Amino acid sequence: MPGLSSMPSIFELIRTSCAEVVSPLVEVDEDAAARFAKALDLKEVLDATKSVPGCRFPVRFDSLEEEVNFLAVASLLCFGSGFRSELHNGSVDGSGAYGTITRGVLAMYLAGSKLDADFMINFEVPKCGELFGLPIRQDVPGPHPAIMISQPGGPLRELVNKLVQCMQDTGRVLKELQARSLGAFILQQAADTSTPLAASLVNSLQRFFKVALHDTADWKTTEVHFTCKAQLLVAQLYRRFQADDQEQFRYSDVDQFTVLADSVMPAVLRSAGVLRVSASLAAKLDNGEALSAGSEEEVALRAATIRAGDVIVQAADRAFTAMDLSFYIWGRLRKNTENQTRHIVKDTLMY
Repeated sequence: MPGLSSMPSIFELIRTSCAEVVSPLVEVDEDAAARFAKALDLKEVLDATKSVPGCRFPVRFDSLEEEVNFLAVASLLCFGSGFRSELHNGSVDGSGAYGTITRGVLAMYLAGSKLDADFMINFEVPKCGELFGLPIRQDVPGPHPAIMISQPGGPLRELVNKLVQCMQDTGRVLKELQARSLGAFILQQAADTSTPLAASLVNSLQRFFKVALHDTADWKTTEVHFTCKAQLLVAQLYRRFQADDQEQFRYSDVDQFTVLADSVMPAVLRSAGVLRVSASLAAKLDNGEALSAGSEEEVALRAATIRAGDVIVQAADRAFTAMDLSFYIWGRLRKNTENQTRHIVKDTLMY
């Protein structure tokens, strides 16, 4: 049996599996990627990893575990991009997915929750709707034209159900692992590792928490790995703690992260001409037609995004990492919404 050290890292699995996805639906224009790389302001790209929101919050934590846990739960629940339109129209303050999730996690914590396994496993729809500011009921016509009846439902009920599913399953797994919280699990993983490696923690997260973090899809005979949220979670820990006196988060392999294949990255790269999509897929994207998670179109789009990120980093002579590029695009270029059409996927907990 080959030794553990001879096995590919999770980052290698992502890259090699995405390379297997060859489809006329989405192609990477390497010349456009090189132009994109050369047009970037290097200082802005490198500064983004430090300055983009998401790793520091206006909260006083009582312990390292508490802060690690808060950041981990925020990344765990960082999905719902497919409900962006519904959130802008129906959430309590009109925020998109990121704003809604951030507000909800802060509300849970400030309400006195420890966000531990017990809280997660007992998390229910009414509490989720209240804390995240999401409607879980809708009015429908009653037996008389003048009567309306309130019943469970509405355009955001599906998202609420998914948030609850994500929380409850994570709590169940933590109980099975005898970990009091996700933060405690992460710190134990760090304590069991002699050399801090991002790949090790990303792999553990996606391996144990299959419902919330095992981000894969089938492509012919290949299991394609994307591992978007697990990478985001570990990257946020690195961003927050690597400059502090926390050796366990000073990962030596941060240059091995891939770009995050969410809905923002492919939209920005497509608008820049780096991703070229077929006429049929372009029509679906531009008309706001939802794609199915694991469909040929969605897998091709996400896999091409991973490959394009590496082409851009290589074209820039590795002056920045794929992680730097992800945070730069998320924090800077996503705000330039002209000609950017994000793909919509509702049946996923991964982005």
